[in-house]
Amino acid sequence: MMTSKLDRFSLLNNLPSAVHFAKLNLRKGKTLLVCCHTGEDISICVCLAILTTLFDDRGTFDDGKSFNETCITKLEMRRRLVFLCKYAINARPSRGNLKQVFSFLNKGRVDSVL
Repeated sequence: MMTSKLDRFSLLNNLPSAVHFAKLNLRKGKTLLVCCHTGEDISICVCLAILTTLFDDRGTFDDGKSFNETCITKLEMRRRLVFLCKYAINARPSRGNLKQVFSFLNKGRVDSVL
């Protein structure tokens, strides 16, 4: 993935394959390492997408079951971002990238809350 300065929609365009990759490997019980140049923005957003789509609200891998049964609001996304920030203390995801994650999470959902 490229920074937003080089490709404005790189994150949004690559999140489906990143989440799919994570899903395949987590199903096998493997551990993931997600990183970017600074560890503050893109990797945080990728982790947020993975955490939201593949884990329940308690942080347990459920292969996307709870995600399919839940409407992801900005408040819910923020709650999960706060959880991530406990472990990535230098996290500073940009507003634009967070918007792309939110768009990815609600793509195709009729009742998404914008």
